[in-house]
Amino acid sequence: AAAAGGAVAAGAGLRGRSGEGGEEFRALEVQWMGDLIVTWLRGASCSLNVWTLMGQQSAHLRMDSPLKQVDVARVTWVSVKTLDHFILAALDARSTVSLWDSKQDFAQVYRFYCGCEEPFDLVLTQDFMAVVNDNMMENRLELCFWKLWLHPNFDEASDAPATGSGSSMASRVQPRQRPPEVAIEALRLRRATVQPGGSPAGSMISSLPMALGFAGGAMVGGAVAVAHVGAPGAALFDGESLQRLLQWELRHNARPVKRFCISDIDSYFASYRNFLNVCSFHKSGQESLSVYRSSSLHKKIFFTPAKHTKFEEWLALPGHHDGTD
Repeated sequence: AAAAGGAVAAGAGLRGRSGEGGEEFRALEVQWMGDLIVTWLRGASCSLNVWTLMGQQSAHLRMDSPLKQVDVARVTWVSVKTLDHFILAALDARSTVSLWDSKQDFAQVYRFYCGCEEPFDLVLTQDFMAVVNDNMMENRLELCFWKLWLHPNFDEASDAPATGSGSSMASRVQPRQRPPEVAIEALRLRRATVQPGGSPAGSMISSLPMALGFAGGAMVGGAVAVAHVGAPGAALFDGESLQRLLQWELRHNARPVKRFCISDIDSYFASYRNFLNVCSFHKSGQESLSVYRSSSLHKKIFFTPAKHTKFEEWLALPGHHDGTD
């Protein structure tokens, strides 16, 4: 997961809306992870399995509710040459994101509530983690991009959002050593979410009477401390206040950095090398493709709607070894 705990490289995957009425086609899904394979049943299973290429089960991981999506990223915070260290992430129907570390025998390292009313998809890359909310009432997909900090040598204060650039993406600056007390507190908070009887970070916000709104697709800047969360007055919080409260609760280990919406169309997502590809199928029967650079989330290429072709053909873009086209 992202800048958060260190650099990771994502595997490619295709995901999209399942069809009319939000019905899901429940089939076995597979995710490659180096010399391992991850399998799960979307929308039906509360667990996922990790297998060796020889068919032996390496791990059985459980969630509290049915899985919506799983993704994996290679960790390079020790060395870019490391090929067998991965972070495995899963999003469930209760909008909880769970993270496991392959180098710790797939021990769970963090759980947090990400604020989706209808969680639909998850993408994990070297630069970010993205969750997708399916807003059927307004017929749009709502994307929220997160920075994570899972490594003690990364300081969230050094990744403050850039100003004056018109982008809400966090600036990519050299991370500095966290003060020991900050790193210790962040680790304590992560461990508390995965201990027996523990709850995902931010989960108390999901039980508040008012659901988290999307604030018009714009990221809510800053974070504010709100006391007495369980008090009756909490019912008076609007969507923006609840978003700020969630940011405050997660601030040591996770922070939303960018949001935008995709309206009136079915969309599919694929992360590959240094890019995030968003392919959209329009009501006219045409497809368009947007290509974002993962590091900045700036749109680099846009193919205007054209006659329907196979999605795989959109991804067959010539490229160089450095990830440019």
